Amino acid sequence: MSATQKLDADAKAMATPADSKQEVKPVKVSKPRIDCIDGCRFALVFPIVIAHFARFGTSNLTALKLLTQENVLVGGFFVISGYVSAYTSTKLGERKAEDKKLANPELFFWQRVMAYYPLHFVISCLFAPMFIQVERWYNTPWTTTAFRAFLNFSMLQAWFPKEAEIWNQPTWFLSALTFSNLTMPTLVLPQVAQLSKNGLQKLFAALTGISLLQKASSFEKQQPWRKLARC
Repeated sequence: MSATQKLDADAKAMATPADSKQEVKPVKVSKPRIDCIDGCRFALVFPIVIAHFARFGTSNLTALKLLTQENVLVGGFFVISGYVSAYTSTKLGERKAEDKKLANPELFFWQRVMAYYPLHFVISCLFAPMFIQVERWYNTPWTTTAFRAFLNFSMLQAWFPKEAEIWNQPTWFLSALTFSNLTMPTLVLPQVAQLSKNGLQKLFAALTGISLLQKASSFEKQQPWRKLARC
């Protein structure tokens, strides 16, 4: 063996580790996309769109009562939004939250709010003259108009039920969603991520019960039996 070949052999021996077994790096499993969520969104959006235009298409009271129950379906969007937020911010196969995504609650909040607030701001500015003009037709005090404008632009309208649907009615949902995004990284996701499947089912049942109680309370205030008694 020549000197050159010997040097090459020594170099290879030094480069080769004593333990020839290579370390196997754990493969990070990516979360699968849940395509049926888009289908659920469509199933919720379609009747809501119909409800907004049904009043202009028919005067049949029975049809209107059937087609204008859009407020009942809005809760479905809250369920989907909460599920997607939890799905993308928790670990797959573990009862833990993604520390990196929740490490900075302020960043978590603003990333989500800025996904819809710029469009809300532009639309509000474009239609503000119309909203103000309607206020003037009803001789609304300027202080009240200014307060409603403040609630609209600050996304606080859902906290004031009587004012929530004065300017751009559907945006009360964005107001509620903004508060949800504020509580998610600190108060909600870390605790919910630790629940078992049975615990999640119990939590969902409890929240559904609270929602039904709220609807029953609203129904009781209307007191429809009094109308029946007068007949």
